Amino acid sequence: LSTYNILLPEYKNKKIKNRNLVIFPFTKSLKINNDDDITDDFGEGQTEEIYINLIKTKFIPDLKNKSTFKEIQYLNSNKNIDFEDVYFIMKDSVKIKFRIPLSESLITYNDISADYILFINKLEVSRVSQSGYAPTYGPNGFTGGASITEYLTQEIEFYFWDNLEQKIVSYGNRTASTSFNFAMTQKTWYKWFENLAQLVLEDSSFKKW
Repeated sequence: LSTYNILLPEYKNKKIKNRNLVIFPFTKSLKINNDDDITDDFGEGQTEEIYINLIKTKFIPDLKNKSTFKEIQYLNSNKNIDFEDVYFIMKDSVKIKFRIPLSESLITYNDISADYILFINKLEVSRVSQSGYAPTYGPNGFTGGASITEYLTQEIEFYFWDNLEQKIVSYGNRTASTSFNFAMTQKTWYKWFENLAQLVLEDSSFKKW
């Protein structure tokens, strides 16, 4: 599956700023395949809770810094909202199923209507190893051998929802990767969330210009 963002035609060349955003993760949208890396770097605890805290303390500030939103909040619980399933078609003709709010469902945060909502359909976190060739120079010229590069990767399926107009602004499927040598650290995760914020905002109406 290719990774990219698709911006709906009515929002092309439209710059939206000074609005608020709510991040809405669907239940069971988060899948962590490398629990040990999280607890090694951030201490013991429930890995999902640690990760959600990283979304609040790292991803949201990165997203705000790179976007035109004036405020971004994380919705801690899925409210009583009615949804319907629709299929979004990607550029390679692959269909991805998303859940969108029914037209009469206006989503609020702390009793204030959200201007826009970032719905997270899927978040899958993994550690991936990739083998390669590492050339070295010695007395007999260039030699080399196998090398392994480690990556922290995350696949995200998402869409931005115009909560006032009740329609989709953009949607996408992206993979953020950050390479590291020897051992993963907190800095690896922080860089990775920064990359993720950049990818989510690509080709959108909310990216700083």
